[in-house]
Amino acid sequence: MNTRPKKLILAASLTVAAVPLLVLIALALTGHKEAQPPAEASAPPAAPAPAAAPPIVETPPPPAPVLEPFNLPPNHVIGAQIMLGEFRVIAINRYWADARSPVLTLEQALKSGDCVIRESGKRGEVTAEVKGKRPVLALTGELLLGGMQDRLVARSTLLEPGKHNLPVFTAETWQWPAGTEPFEKVMQHDPARPLVDLNVKAAIFQASSNVSVREAILQVTTALHVPDAEGRGAYVAAYKTPAASGIDELVRRGHGITCVFTVGFAVYHREKLVAAELFDSTDLFSRVSDQLLRSYAMTAVFGKVSNWDIETPAPEPEPTPPEQPDEPGYQSPNEYPPPPRPLGALTDDGTRRFECRRDVDSPPVHIGIFRK
Repeated sequence: MNTRPKKLILAASLTVAAVPLLVLIALALTGHKEAQPPAEASAPPAAPAPAAAPPIVETPPPPAPVLEPFNLPPNHVIGAQIMLGEFRVIAINRYWADARSPVLTLEQALKSGDCVIRESGKRGEVTAEVKGKRPVLALTGELLLGGMQDRLVARSTLLEPGKHNLPVFTAETWQWPAGTEPFEKVMQHDPARPLVDLNVKAAIFQASSNVSVREAILQVTTALHVPDAEGRGAYVAAYKTPAASGIDELVRRGHGITCVFTVGFAVYHREKLVAAELFDSTDLFSRVSDQLLRSYAMTAVFGKVSNWDIETPAPEPEPTPPEQPDEPGYQSPNEYPPPPRPLGALTDDGTRRFECRRDVDSPPVHIGIFRK
């Protein structure tokens, strides 16, 4: 019997049976993995927690400047302040100040006709006639226009009814040859250009000579490029220059520091006192505050105040006044000390003070203070 076909069939059966096993071995060797069902969509990763904010550290404001002190009268306190250029203007308040004053300002009196100022023909004085019944206060540095030439009031003066010789300085660098040309006898006052700046006032307070005042005026008119076709060097023209065009805005800002108790101003350059003006009532102050602020604004425009005790040119010779007998001592019945003798003498706080009183025992209507 032939057994060969049976052997072939058995070998074929073994070969077929081995195929799945070989396939599995091949798949294992090649690293093939059975397909997995798709995974369910997972949620997006959570956002990282925000970092903690750094602690807020408040920067303290810069320390306020330590201002040079000066002796204020009783019941006067420092008020609000503002910077005009490089100058610090501070309101001086008095909580029990009078609300009314019988005193007229020079501007009011000239406008109403209660006071007339005429040319005297002398460089150092003009004639003031108070026709009304109320006294008139003329402030240091007030400009008087007309006459032989413009003038400025040499020191604050309280003019009682009647005629007075009012001391003045020339407000122009040019000096007229006396008696050589016609002139208007009555002098005027311009509210828009009422006072000189503190640099010219420094020459008045510290040196009190026409030479120093003219030199101070020349400094201002030169620095502000004042046109001078007539060659007079008139100070009043400084208010008409482009540099002075911002004065109205400075004045407006300055009024913002005043209140119903304000009776004056103090002006500092950095920490040093330059000047102060105080009045006996809020009423009188309110009527001169615009003039004072215009003076301070012009000072800010010019930008400096010279020390005329150092920079004074050679003074003009002045006649020696006759000796006056000593006045008997007296005690002031109010809380104000009597005025210094002479007015403008150096006080213990290093300032010069000029006071206007109706009589020796009455409180001062006006106090002008200037640092030496």
